Amino acid sequence: MPVTTSTFLASSLQYRVTPKEL
Repeated sequence: MPVTTSTFLASSLQYRVTPKEL
């Protein structure tokens, strides 16, 4: 499932790039 992988990667990246500080 490419969609699932893409979403998972995007979510992980966004979560790391956007911490609670933001």
